This record gives sequence, C-alpha cells and structure tokens, in this order.
Amino acid sequence: MQGDIEGERDSNMGRQDDLRRAQWALVARRLDKCRETYQNTKLQLQSKKFDEVATGRFNSAIPEEQAAATQE
Repeated sequence: MQGDIEGERDSNMGRQDDLRRAQWALVARRLDKCRETYQNTKLQLQSKKFDEVATGRFNSAIPEEQAAATQE
C-alpha cells in the first residue's frame, strides 16, 4: 500500500514537472515570436525610411536651419 502511494505521488510529480517544462517552452516560443515580430517591424520601418531618403521623399520634422546649426 505504501509503495502504491509513493508510486502515485512520484508519477503525479513527474506529470507536474512535465507540465511546467511545457509551459516554460510555450513562454519561450511566445517570447521568440514577439522578438521576431519586433525585429521585423523595426526593419520594415527602417527600410521605409531609407527608401524615403533614397527617393527624395523624406520630410524632416526639424527645419534645415535648425539641423545645420546642431552640426556646427
């Protein structure tokens, strides 16, 4: 009887450990997906800005005079 209880307890703890590992794996996959989404969005915006500069469609939020004064 004691062996059955210990066996069942060990089995239950093993399932809990497996569940915990699976949950951490899921969290890790979600974090990876968020990281990839962020990186993709960042690169898309950067590409758009480079394209605007390359095609002469870039509109600065700072007047040219002010930008030139900060570089002196």
